[in-house]
Amino acid sequence: MAKTQPRLLRRYTDVLSVLDMVVHRRITLLTPSNWSDLNDRNGMQMFAERMQTKEAYAFCMTGTKETSHHWKVFADHGFGACVIFHRTRLLNGLDIYPNILRGPVDYRKHADLAALAPIPTEKLPFLKREVFEDEREYRLVATAPDFLASGSLTVGIKLEWIAR
Repeated sequence: MAKTQPRLLRRYTDVLSVLDMVVHRRITLLTPSNWSDLNDRNGMQMFAERMQTKEAYAFCMTGTKETSHHWKVFADHGFGACVIFHRTRLLNGLDIYPNILRGPVDYRKHADLAALAPIPTEKLPFLKREVFEDEREYRLVATAPDFLASGSLTVGIKLEWIAR
């Protein structure tokens, strides 16, 4: 039986990022260079290399209910915030960006990853260790031909895509 997709996607971040998103009508895909999970960073780097680019960028959300983990890990910079997107509006709106990959993260036991070898390029940014499964992450992933000085890649959005 297929899993039902959540109607909403949540992005836990800080207030300054929310202000940038709303004022400039954009989301910012960030480099994974500061992610705490080294395996996840390495997977994104391997993806970038296979795409013959210097960097991959991601915009991470969750399709699950609010948890203290989301606040602590993703929005605990003193000014945490959560933007809730209408899933269908966001994803349909992003159809104009054919180079943005999107999808839920597939959580696997570290030992089980060997069975996937060689891991298909398009799956690399969507694999994560099982220990992070409670995050129920949904990612937007893109590459750029050269490293951007800002360490980010912006994508235009419409405010109607935001539920709250």
